[in-house]
Amino acid sequence: MQAFISYAHVDIERLASLCAALKPTVNLLQLTIWDDGELRAGDTWKSEIQTAVDASSVFIVLVTIPFLSSDFIMQHELPAIRMACQRRGALLIPVIASDCDWELEFPDVQSIPHDLNRRLVPLSEWNDRDRGLAAAARQIRTAVNRYLGGRPPSAEPVPGPTFMPTRSGFAPRNHRPPAVERRDPRQLARHKALSGQLSSCNDFATTISNTHRRLRSSLQIYSDNLGENPDETNIAGLDSAGGLLRNQISALDSREYLTENPALDPSLRAVLDNIVSDHDKYMEGFAEGRAYRASAIRSMAVRDPVRLRERTDVVLAAMRAEQTLLTDESRQMVDVAREGLVAGRSTAELLSSAAALGANALSAFADAVDPDIALPANSGIARFANNPNRATLESAAEFLTSKEQDIGGFVAATENQALARRVAWSAARGRGAPVAETVDTPVPDHAEPAEVPAPGSMRNDLLFTSLDT
Repeated sequence: MQAFISYAHVDIERLASLCAALKPTVNLLQLTIWDDGELRAGDTWKSEIQTAVDASSVFIVLVTIPFLSSDFIMQHELPAIRMACQRRGALLIPVIASDCDWELEFPDVQSIPHDLNRRLVPLSEWNDRDRGLAAAARQIRTAVNRYLGGRPPSAEPVPGPTFMPTRSGFAPRNHRPPAVERRDPRQLARHKALSGQLSSCNDFATTISNTHRRLRSSLQIYSDNLGENPDETNIAGLDSAGGLLRNQISALDSREYLTENPALDPSLRAVLDNIVSDHDKYMEGFAEGRAYRASAIRSMAVRDPVRLRERTDVVLAAMRAEQTLLTDESRQMVDVAREGLVAGRSTAELLSSAAALGANALSAFADAVDPDIALPANSGIARFANNPNRATLESAAEFLTSKEQDIGGFVAATENQALARRVAWSAARGRGAPVAETVDTPVPDHAEPAEVPAPGSMRNDLLFTSLDT
């Protein structure tokens, strides 16, 4: 999970001291700290900062007079942070580093550091500088722990297959079209045409089975997802199967393929071309199908499609290897997706479909295992004890934590910030966030007491600092 630190550049030494004090917390919770020191020469700093904001779930602001007087912070950085808090429940923690009018900017957010009497004492006013920093670090850790115990950040499913837990693993949901689309005479006619063409392929069943086995398998998967009528069409599965089938048909004319395999009968090839053409028309007749096409187009804008292909294959292979994570039907979908990722044959459509499958599977794992995933290992309470899908959920929880590096590489390659926040949140909980401690730092003997807020005037009594406006 990423934490973003906002500060004024003249406070760079204060930033370094706070980061040093936070190091044990960063290690314990496996946080990634981002500040603009991460920017490199040549970076478009404004867009890079916005990208970092989008990727972060926790925001620590180091508040001083220079911070409050910075035009960039006040006009660009802080509004983006507040938007993240308001729209997706990110956590905001103001750390008051020196005496300033911080109340004007953060009247609705609990700030730190506090002493034992819950008086806010700026870092600059602690007699022992290290005690002040230690108090701030502990209180940040407490706030993050409480944040991890709350509601997870949202991650809307991307267009593609979605999954649900069952006793035998995560199974694909059947994406049936809405009734109005299923009853559309044009869709009924297109389904009938596709079914007829698949039946025509049966006339060549022996030839296909003997010399083009991969093609035969793809045709069977496509037929299974098409169903006997539009009521039985699984749009998500059909999109994946159609993309793979298109790719295999395109490869039939390649020199590499013809070197190893006999040429197809021209009549069969004509039928296959018609299947591809009618598949596109059938998918365009469904709103969900059009969404898949738009998603494929967006995937072409990914900065590094080669990296996305590689990372997608790694995470799908890891899912496939887990014995109790996926049902047989889900494994078949993963196999189809991975086949479409073969270097040199992958298209934007196949890459988009495979990445969507991986992203939605990870979201399903994370959604299914919360909130029981956060139970401490020594709590005496068995995780998922009363859930009939316990073995599946335990496998998902283990996968999210043990494969965190592979998952992180995949999520970063998708450039899906909402998914990154969602998976990081669940992985942090799965590691077992420690119970929040009380702050046991002595009161500085010369500090001026800060005004103590009336009970209930802030959200919770202490340190639950996310905005909810």
